Amino acid sequence: MDYDCLEVHENQGARYKLLSIEDYLKVYSKSVVDGYRSANNNNKDNHKIEVLQKLLKNGVSSDVN
Repeated sequence: MDYDCLEVHENQGARYKLLSIEDYLKVYSKSVVDGYRSANNNNKDNHKIEVLQKLLKNGVSSDVN
């Protein structure tokens, strides 16, 4: 994922970049193969992946506008 290509949002003077649902799915999919995270987070990443996949399947938008 190219962090320079993430859309910049602004809210009450604070500027930030926000990941889309697809981006979060990429991040958590990579984290599952990390030995430390998979051994120390009680499958929380797997649960997050399931939730993200359901959101995408149901057509939930990650727009914040």
